[in-house]
Amino acid sequence: MASAFLLMLLSCGDEPGRVDSLETLTVNVKVPGTLIDNVKPEELVEAKCLIVRGDINCVDLAHIRNFGYAPDEHGNAPVKELLDMSGCNIVDGESEEFGISEKDVLSGLGWIKCKDIRLPESIRAIGYSALSYVETRTVRIPDKVESIGIGAFAHSCVSEMDIPSTVKSMGRFVFWDCQQLRRISLPEMKEIPFGAFSGCALEQVHIPEGVEIIGDGAFEGCRMLSELTLPRSLKKIGMSAFVSCESLKSLTVPEGIAEISEYAFGDNFLKSPLKELHYQAKEPCWIYGVTVVAGVEDCVLYVPRSSLFRFEVSGNWGFKDVAGE
Repeated sequence: MASAFLLMLLSCGDEPGRVDSLETLTVNVKVPGTLIDNVKPEELVEAKCLIVRGDINCVDLAHIRNFGYAPDEHGNAPVKELLDMSGCNIVDGESEEFGISEKDVLSGLGWIKCKDIRLPESIRAIGYSALSYVETRTVRIPDKVESIGIGAFAHSCVSEMDIPSTVKSMGRFVFWDCQQLRRISLPEMKEIPFGAFSGCALEQVHIPEGVEIIGDGAFEGCRMLSELTLPRSLKKIGMSAFVSCESLKSLTVPEGIAEISEYAFGDNFLKSPLKELHYQAKEPCWIYGVTVVAGVEDCVLYVPRSSLFRFEVSGNWGFKDVAGE
């Protein structure tokens, strides 16, 4: 009986759904929305890896997500090891049950449990919450992607990420609460958005030239962040941008800074660990709010020697210790 079942699985090569081995199921979708019609339940029982090819829409994306998330009677997701969508093209689609899909925009794959996800090479955008809560550790973003949406990877288990140079914008909370994310490589873009890396496990971050704004709460709660490089292009640091960065002892703010929001480094309840703040501009920049000093009472402010007096008499910059360098 078992050998007969094995023979049935291995003899499906001429059908759209094909089991290449006991662990790999390949599905070639010829008509968008028909993926589920090409997959037999008994094929999913054995398949740990799913390879999808062809044009797919919102209906197919919903079923792919279920293959990688929805548990069987034993509590396991059918596709455990690999979801390979690199040969797919996402096309426009609309379904009363499954919503909509937009051409070349990835969406709706949150909570997938498989270890490795390979995204369609043709996508130009990763949509809202598209890969939130996924359990894979690494995801390669294709080189055609230009934007990453709000919360796209929020709460996911990704541990490292290289964002390609083609990406020019990211949405709020894009990597929010990724508690295993230790390394990120950022492209040149104008803004690090609100809450982008809040709650991540980042240890070192180099923000590239071209970035002008670090948004509110962008790195809030990055407790392991000990080394941070800010670009010369930086103009603004948002409110609570570095609050609760418990390992960040020293920071250099570049000369071109124009605005620092209040509580950027700490507040009245969350004391900053900063011991040294090196400020390279000759004039105190504008403080949006009450003060920049809240929570950094034990920090020494280092400023250009010729500007020492300007900072000592600046009320919003009320550091106890100001030194020239």
